[in-house]
This record gives sequence, C-alpha cells and structure tokens, in this order.
Amino acid sequence: MKWNRRNILALSFLLVLGFGSCTTIYFSEEGGVSFAVFRIKKWVNGFNGSRSPRLSPSLIASSKMKADAVLLRELARYPALQIKPKQVPDSENGFLGILIIKNDPRLHDLQKSKITEKLDQAVINADEVERDLEIYREIGAEIERIASLPERSTENLPIPFEWLLPSVDFKIMSDYLLLKARLASIRKDEREAFRYIEMASNLGEHLNGIEKPSFMSETVLVLTRLALRGVVMNQILPELGQEVDLNKWRHLLEPRIANGDRLSSLIITELYFFHHEFSYLLFTGGTDAVPDPEAFCKAYVACTEAVVKQYRGVDFLDLPKVKLPSLKLFDKNLSRESLEMENVMSFGSRSWIKGFVRSAVVETQTDAALDLLIREKAGEDLSKLTETYVHNPFTGKPFAYDPAGRVLPAVLKADGGANELKLPW
Repeated sequence: MKWNRRNILALSFLLVLGFGSCTTIYFSEEGGVSFAVFRIKKWVNGFNGSRSPRLSPSLIASSKMKADAVLLRELARYPALQIKPKQVPDSENGFLGILIIKNDPRLHDLQKSKITEKLDQAVINADEVERDLEIYREIGAEIERIASLPERSTENLPIPFEWLLPSVDFKIMSDYLLLKARLASIRKDEREAFRYIEMASNLGEHLNGIEKPSFMSETVLVLTRLALRGVVMNQILPELGQEVDLNKWRHLLEPRIANGDRLSSLIITELYFFHHEFSYLLFTGGTDAVPDPEAFCKAYVACTEAVVKQYRGVDFLDLPKVKLPSLKLFDKNLSRESLEMENVMSFGSRSWIKGFVRSAVVETQTDAALDLLIREKAGEDLSKLTETYVHNPFTGKPFAYDPAGRVLPAVLKADGGANELKLPW
C-alpha cells in the first residue's frame, strides 16, 4: 500500500472505528464528527510534510467571500466597532506621504548611508555631517514636506494599504529630522532646531491622528516620541544653552497620557486588520484553518465589542486592572483550535499595556524636568528641592529630585518605570 493521503486517511478512520464504542467517545471529546474529521485531515497533511500547502487562487477567492459575508454581517451588528473616515485631500495627507516615500530609492540610499546614526554620537562634526547630507538634499526636502503636512488619514488611499506600517522607513524619516535639529543646535540656531523638532513631532501625529491606529503604528509612535524627548533633553538643549525659550519647548513636548479610549481604537483596528489579512485563511481547510471558522469569527467580533466596552472611559491608572472576557464566553461550543487563537489576540497583551503606561510616565518625567528649569530661570533655588512639582501620573506623587546631581532619579517599574533623567545644565 502506498503511503498517500487517501490511504492514510482511510487507515485513520479504520483504526478509530475499530474500537467500537470508543468511536463515540472520541468524536465527543473532539467536539463532534466534523471537528474530528477536520483534525484527521489536518494531521494527514502534516504527516505528508505539507504543512504550508500553496492555496489556489480560486480557493482564496471563495474563502475571502465566505469570510467577508460573516464578518461584514457581524460588524454591522455592533455600532461601537464602526470607524468614521475623515475626508483628507491626498495633497494634505501625511500618512499617505509615508506610504509613498517608503518605495523611494532615495530614502533607501539615505538609510544605507547610516548618516542618521550619527544622531546618537556624543560629539559630532557638524560641518562634516552637513556636507555628507548634501547629497541627500532632495529626499530630505521630501521628508520635511511630509512632516509638515497638516492632516492624516487611512481612508480612500490611492495605493494599497497593507496595514503593516513601514516602521524602519518611518524611523529614518524621524531620525533625519532629529539630526537636522541637532545640527542647528550646535550652530546655536534655536529657531531652526525648534522647527525641525516641531516637524518630527508632527510626523508622529501622522500616526496619532489616523482613523485606524494599530498596535504596530502605536508602538512606532511611542518609540519615536520617547526618542525625540531623549534627543531634546540630552543633546539639543545642552547644545543650545540656558538662553532658550523653555516655555515654548515645554509646550511642544507636552506629555501624552494613555487612556482606555485610545486602547479601544487600537483594538478595533486589529479586528479590521484580522478581517483584511487573515480571516479567509480560517475557511480554506489549510494549515491555518479552524474547523468552525464562522463560529470563531462571530465570537471574535462579539468578544472584541465587549473588550472595547470594558476599556471605554477607563483612565490611565486603571488600564492594567481591566479584566477582559474570554472568547469562550461568546460560544461555548468553539473548537479548541479557535480557543487557542485567543492567545495571539492583541487585546490580551498585558506587557504591551505596561509599555503603553510607561511611555506616559517617561513623557511626564520630561515635563517635570522642564518645569524645574523654568522655575529656576524665574529665580527659584533648586538646591533646596527633593522632589518635583509635577506628579508621576501612575503614582500620583511627585517625581524625586536629587539637587546634588541635578537629576530626576530612575522610577521603579512598580511606579510606572523610567530611567534617570539629568537636567541639561
């Protein structure tokens, strides 16, 4: 007998059926005949080494139609999951600009040059870096144009939006603007340094102000906001000196406090992302499928709606305390494959939420440092202080201050977490 799929499948059924009354027990434990047959077929595919078979175009098309029919019907049942699009002209859409520039070979050349890596060097030769950047003047101008655009939207894009943000390209754009700001600060040109930091901040707003922010875009946004503040406090302000307009800088670096409404928006986008990129795979019968795809999709939408309601209106301090419902509450007969998929759903990631909270603590710590500098410039003696006037949003208590070292000591993870922050002078 040849060991082909048909013979293995037949042999599997004979082995199961040969146990007589055990057949009923087996099917019952597997969730029913259809679930059992699904798993045997999947096991056979795996045994033959076909763990990732190529899906035919016709199978993909029919599977997408099935997924669309289920998910669009379910989404229509829950108004809380609807996303309101903004009408933004292409010429003003900064998010569209980011998607377009990612395919620009000039940006790739800038990345390969590694010039932006000089941003993190303790000492740089400004004249040398300016000369090196001259060859990238055209792509630099395009980065500045995109970073200066007033609006952003993920709707009605004239090019495909693959949902996965080009994070490396975005970082190159942000680092280029920060490097230009630092070069201006070395020249003692506060106005120009501020202009570039303002552009870098607005570039981040192209991720903050879109209708469909995702966990991916939010992570990139958080990292770039923290990087911007680090460059300003550790390099730009020290290089500009004490005569800067601190109130203007503090206003630009105003902290962004996480909340449940923002988290709800991310979770809703992930549902649309799942539908757009993955839901059809559940219906293919392939290695990424589940035996009950329609039931899973219905439960996933209902569960997402419940999670969104749990987070709506929750303030910063209570985010880590929210108890989320389990997928099985929305269909007690879901297969074990469907239940296992809950482990990869974004809305259950406690560690991500901790990072979300920590970013607000770090940004507020920067605000506390700037507040001290403003008070000192107004005549207050900081040597007599042991804590700041600005409170840690996680603990509700002031940040500690060490007047001898002129530093805000590191914040413990239990209190939100933040590294030591030294005043720029």
